[in-house]
Amino acid sequence: VEAGRIAHGATGHNAGQVVDYFEKPFSEIVTEYGLEMAVAGQKAITDSWKLLEEILEETHIHISFARFMGYAGCTTIEQLLVHLENKWQKVQGGLHVEQAMLAEEIILKESIPEKYHAFCKYIPQKQILEYLETPHTKYIAALQSRKGTMNSALFVEKLSEFLLEKYPERFAIREHAPIDEVHLYEDNVTLESKNHTINTKYVVLCTNGFENININNHTGLNINPFFHSNISGIVGYMAGYLEKETLLPKAISYFPATDKVSGADPYFYVTRRNHMWEEIEKSLVCIGGPEEIHEEIRNYSASFPYSKIAFQDIDTFLKETYPDSCRDGVDYVFKWHGLMGYTKSGIRSIGVEPANSRLLYNLGCNGVGILPSIYGGSKIAKHLSGELVKQTIFDPIIQKTVVISAK
Repeated sequence: VEAGRIAHGATGHNAGQVVDYFEKPFSEIVTEYGLEMAVAGQKAITDSWKLLEEILEETHIHISFARFMGYAGCTTIEQLLVHLENKWQKVQGGLHVEQAMLAEEIILKESIPEKYHAFCKYIPQKQILEYLETPHTKYIAALQSRKGTMNSALFVEKLSEFLLEKYPERFAIREHAPIDEVHLYEDNVTLESKNHTINTKYVVLCTNGFENININNHTGLNINPFFHSNISGIVGYMAGYLEKETLLPKAISYFPATDKVSGADPYFYVTRRNHMWEEIEKSLVCIGGPEEIHEEIRNYSASFPYSKIAFQDIDTFLKETYPDSCRDGVDYVFKWHGLMGYTKSGIRSIGVEPANSRLLYNLGCNGVGILPSIYGGSKIAKHLSGELVKQTIFDPIIQKTVVISAK
């Protein structure tokens, strides 16, 4: 049941990266949930690469899906140390990490704690800049990790078509059908809008459309206030242009120097993927990074004016980072923004509402991209089929405990 059109919300307003990392630093997840649960959460998202590949194989969906090594550029030692600590914590939990590449002319080995040496590689800065595809010498280190690119909106549309054809008696889509009220009872759920009523056994809240929904729990605690206070809205701005020639896909993040240092600092990200433009395959380059808090999520619209400040930030970053390719200016063929719903826990919410098991969640943008969504779908399916599902950092009851403890 979709308030607008399938894949035309947050899914249709992204840059196309496929990644398995969290925007919340792994070391912070360990502090709040413990090493064992943090490792299990990371492993669940990483294993979702296989889930995505299985879906593509079994459905025979033909869509461009590139996999490669992606990079992130650091400008300060302080930034680098935050990411090295994340790597060290993952290694303590038995997870695999890729090496960090440090500029040998700039970073002294003695300045890096010995416990990080095993996953540090010292190379000429020139080579680091080649990985980051920029001549800008402010970047002193490059982190590497597995990444990918795909048009996730097109993927969701094709997957929906497959399900409609293969399971006509089990699967249906109702677009332009916004829900206003969710009424939870002991054995069933009623969904209401101005034009229709739906009776069902369970309801799963997904995507960013939940802020216009009031949740009425008729069998226990009032869910509505806590749920809405736990979600905040952030509008992300992006822009895109077409390369003159077809290049290999890429996904690179760039961390600028800031006064504040944490693993969740603002950053710019660049995604390059294949795109059909006027029946010719081109390389589409998307740049994102600027964000603004949108307190009134209910009032957000994709038709809101594009921030001039956000565009200026993107344009300045692009021309500083790629001066050669931007020498003659940039012809932006796309400019867009999208609403992201962030949970206060900093972790995607996936699982059963503890106050009424008829309500489940698979929402929040804190696990970046499509892989957490796919993992969330598999976890929700297990809940609905009656399987005994081990609690994880994504479970609402675990997240509520952490938020309350923090207060």
